[in-house]
Amino acid sequence: MNACAQNVAGNETIFIYDGAPAHRGAVSPAEEISLRMLPPYSPFLNIVENAISALKAAIKNDISRPEIQLEMNNRVMACQERIPLGEYRKRVF
Repeated sequence: MNACAQNVAGNETIFIYDGAPAHRGAVSPAEEISLRMLPPYSPFLNIVENAISALKAAIKNDISRPEIQLEMNNRVMACQERIPLGEYRKRVF
């Protein structure tokens, strides 16, 4: 954190973090660094949450197509490849 702040010397540095356990460690930032914690469950403020949400929606939309559903439930192909259906689905996905 302090090394990052050195790269923007002369400017105020603010680190914004969420309540994830890895982010709650005892870190003592340099005096010129401000820490701001996101409020609990605030995905609208967390860009990573927004990206993951958009990705999940796109995946759900894609795999809900009938042709994909047929392919994912193709037990004959799974048997021909001699793998469990769950493993076959992972490969299709």
